[in-house]
Amino acid sequence: MSKDMKTINRIMTLMLASLIIISCGQPDKKTQLESLKKQQDELTAQIRKLESELTLTDTIKKEIKSTEVLITELKSTTFDHFIEVQGKVDGEQNVGISPQMPGIVTAVYVKEGSMVTKGQVLAQLDDNVLRQQLRTIEQQLSFCNRSL
Repeated sequence: MSKDMKTINRIMTLMLASLIIISCGQPDKKTQLESLKKQQDELTAQIRKLESELTLTDTIKKEIKSTEVLITELKSTTFDHFIEVQGKVDGEQNVGISPQMPGIVTAVYVKEGSMVTKGQVLAQLDDNVLRQQLRTIEQQLSFCNRSL
């Protein structure tokens, strides 16, 4: 039996006992009043208990909200998405440069598109010919100084 059925059986038993007592001779009215008040208190307690259980059950049902979840298995794949954009990039100022002396470039110190500043060394030219000419001129100068 459930708790509710047991409670109802108890109440019925108490009521039946009260009727038997009443029918078997008139008990004292105070005793009868106390018995009825006792039954009323028991019934009130049972009603409160059932109401609190029902309230708790309703609250739990309201709080439980289901959300549908979709599960997808992860797989390793290549990322083949791309964006194709067309455009033109222009510098703030385009400047043409040329060396003071012609020669062969032996080293480049910047990359195409790099930002450069005034006075920065961009490349190195082969200076062997100039060094040789400088030595020749220095020798000529030293001979001139000796003859004077």
